[in-house]
Amino acid sequence: MKNKHLTLSDRITIQEMLERNQSFRAIAKALDKSVTSISREIRRNRYKKSKANFRALCVKTTDCRLTHLCGDDSCRNFCAQCMEVCNTDKCPEYEPRICPNHNNAPFVCNGCDEEKRRQCRYERYYYDARLAQSAYEKTLSSSREGVSLSVDEMERIIPQGKNFDILQQSDADLIANNINSYPRVNLNNTTPYKLAELLIGKPFLENLGYYEISRDEVILKPSLLDKRLR
Repeated sequence: MKNKHLTLSDRITIQEMLERNQSFRAIAKALDKSVTSISREIRRNRYKKSKANFRALCVKTTDCRLTHLCGDDSCRNFCAQCMEVCNTDKCPEYEPRICPNHNNAPFVCNGCDEEKRRQCRYERYYYDARLAQSAYEKTLSSSREGVSLSVDEMERIIPQGKNFDILQQSDADLIANNINSYPRVNLNNTTPYKLAELLIGKPFLENLGYYEISRDEVILKPSLLDKRLR
């Protein structure tokens, strides 16, 4: 049984046991899997989720001596004392602190209690059974069937006579993200990506490797893959 692929039911068990702070060993025993398999599953399928305007504390805040990042040369304070700059991407030295649980088991925040979450200033990672299952199914489908797009859409990017066999999975993802970022009349001039984001949420899409390309940068012609198709 230890070599059998994880099912959605298995992944739900993993999520529930993580939320009860069960150890990897206990989870592995419950599912008759190896501890390594459980660890790999969680690390591979965790996703980052932060509150709006959340800023993780910087590892360098205590010893930081940077000044004038705001452009005000008359300011006499260190930038570490300024909430407009410190712990933000405005600082070139910003390096968010990493929770010890993110580099070691359990690798996720599922089991943290509500009080800790309210006070936590670390980036947060979670394991979601259904997101993990969807990512697994996408990988399985891609490996078995390759890219699934309409002939018309594909031929706008890859003309007839060109060899599809030279394409890699990264090329397929690039094609799909460009096509899904193009507005459709039958979707009230919105994009398939925007519709999917509305229905299932951005974190879900990101976990599957989908992202939106700005309308001005969408390419639906052979130049998207020029180097590959030469």
